[in-house]
Amino acid sequence: MPNSPKSASTRILSSAHYFHVADLDKAVTFYQQVLGFPSKSIYGQPPFFAILGRDNVNVMLAQVPDPNVVAPAAKRVGSPGAWDAYFWVQDAQAIFAEFRSRGAAIDEEPSVKPHGCLEFQLQDADGYVLVFGQNLDAPRS
Repeated sequence: MPNSPKSASTRILSSAHYFHVADLDKAVTFYQQVLGFPSKSIYGQPPFFAILGRDNVNVMLAQVPDPNVVAPAAKRVGSPGAWDAYFWVQDAQAIFAEFRSRGAAIDEEPSVKPHGCLEFQLQDADGYVLVFGQNLDAPRS
């Protein structure tokens, strides 16, 4: 498909990662306290769905009645190298230090990958693998 001119009305503005979780309160606490995602909205009584955001990134968390259906990529594909979400960051070392200071259990320390990104990874409260990467070829602002 050839490149077509974009208008303001056809721009994609944002996206959100959507995760099924076994315990919504535990998941929300992790994203708030460890990753610094304040709540935008929490729905239901008792709560069953939450949207948390940080900068221009949102994470949606949905409580499931059966914890066995929570299926991080590594569990679904049977490979420890599978990721569930990738977050581009401005300064990987700084955000790594922030998360570590908040008690994040880091699976992989920051390292430069063959594709030119400085990356590290961790797991959330439900075992979803989250990777944070900085494009080293991009100018920092």
